[in-house]
Amino acid sequence: MSSSSSERGRVVFWRIARAKYDKVADAFSGAGAAQYPGRWNGVGVPVVYTACSIALGVLELLVHAKSRAALDERFVLFRGLADPDLVFKPDLPAKLPKSESRRIGNEWVQRGDHPLLEVPSIITGEPNYVLNPNHSDFGKIEIGDSELFRFDPRILERLK
Repeated sequence: MSSSSSERGRVVFWRIARAKYDKVADAFSGAGAAQYPGRWNGVGVPVVYTACSIALGVLELLVHAKSRAALDERFVLFRGLADPDLVFKPDLPAKLPKSESRRIGNEWVQRGDHPLLEVPSIITGEPNYVLNPNHSDFGKIEIGDSELFRFDPRILERLK
């Protein structure tokens, strides 16, 4: 999963998912977020959370893990590419309450003007990308097949 000339000028994103969601259709359905909403969506609003790098994806997963045991599961990694014109980057204030970010995300899905929403990671400030799997231009996003992903054992050893 190295860089290539086809990435030039394109947005690259990564998604780490449990291995049982190793098919693109499952990992990018938005069903999980619709049932268990995140920072940028409310209940019943299907979206897919991704990160700008594998490292940020790992941090996001660690921060949201409910237990050490949850990280013992097998995971898969997906790489995606999108043209910049498919991405909406809202002008956001430095501090944004969760209720406000959910409102912004829900309105972005309802407007349907872009299939990707660029938002800052609360952890690092780097870009995370929220995808709308029901957008009419979702098919213009390139998503590769899954690859097995393993946490470095040193990370897991430090978790209680």
